[in-house]
Amino acid sequence: MNALARVFSSRFRLALLTIGLVVALMPAAFAAFSADRRPDAVWQGVRIYRDIAYGPRGDAPGEGEGYKSAATGKHPDGRSFHTHRTGQFFDVLVGEKTGFRSDSPVYVNLHGGAWCQPFDKDGESFDFMKMLVDRGFVVVNANYQLQNDVTDADRALSCRPHAAFCDMLRDIDDLGTFLKNDFLPCVGIKSRKCAIGGGSAGAHLVMLYAYDQDNPTVLNLGLRHDFRVGFVVDVVGPVDLASRDFSAPFLEHQLPFGSLFNEWAVDRLAILLGFLVEDDLSARIKRGDVEGVRKILAKYSPINLVTPKTVPTILAYCQLFPFAKTDGCVPTSSYYDLCRRLKEAGVPYEGDIRTFHLHGTGFMTWIADCVAEFERKGYLK
Repeated sequence: MNALARVFSSRFRLALLTIGLVVALMPAAFAAFSADRRPDAVWQGVRIYRDIAYGPRGDAPGEGEGYKSAATGKHPDGRSFHTHRTGQFFDVLVGEKTGFRSDSPVYVNLHGGAWCQPFDKDGESFDFMKMLVDRGFVVVNANYQLQNDVTDADRALSCRPHAAFCDMLRDIDDLGTFLKNDFLPCVGIKSRKCAIGGGSAGAHLVMLYAYDQDNPTVLNLGLRHDFRVGFVVDVVGPVDLASRDFSAPFLEHQLPFGSLFNEWAVDRLAILLGFLVEDDLSARIKRGDVEGVRKILAKYSPINLVTPKTVPTILAYCQLFPFAKTDGCVPTSSYYDLCRRLKEAGVPYEGDIRTFHLHGTGFMTWIADCVAEFERKGYLK
């Protein structure tokens, strides 16, 4: 009995010692993590330059008031960019040892989140961006106008609520202009083209933007495309908003939780397409004019912008299980339909769909390798 008590006593003391060490080291570990994530920090061999402002963003009549604020973005060498009307920022990630080179390839990353979730500065996309930095890229991680009613805290990083697709695309256009004319010359990068990619909602936007470059008559937004896109990366992006696979839950009232949720989704969709909630689009949806609304959705569907001049595309999708029609968020038909359309148009592409994976998970290394391979093929020349 005494021997058993000694054993338990020994284990108890070891457990207490372990807990004590963890508690004692937690503040130091947290401080180290916070210090590495501070602005202009080095994290895992990646130097991060924070909160560089871009803009200005112009207003378009009938498409909402622009978010107006004065902001100063810190340049990596200590100089400042000052913009008079912007609420937009980006971070730059570059290798600690390699730094900026005149021939550094540039990758622009746009976050996802159903066109409404805030800018993810250090989330799960960091691992992917680090992979690109390790392969020699300078990565620009940018935010854009969001569609949701953001809080005051979110507004500091995001922008005004109720942005439509056209607003988001104009933000990407402003970002490209600022990179080409201001930021890249200041750090000595002479790249003529960039790669641009995103996940989910971000993928939808970058495809629209990249495909509009050589086929501007569909969207007809007058985007400048000052910084040309060499190729685009689509990670689980919806490519055909008008397809029944994607739009039936919104248009045919198949969403869960009853009519209240359906009406909320319909109103959000109307705003994304550039209509006010009280305008005719929302009313048309609610009275059952499904086919009429699908024609409007088709305008903002990347698949309908594909031509033989479309830029090369990397596309990666997920599938919950064999024969599943979704990854839990985006229909798998997006992958097959876009592959077919790119092949018919003779556009170079590389695609993969992974089974037993949730929305946007499971193949970041493969995507990073494809990005590096497309750069080696000269698509950014």
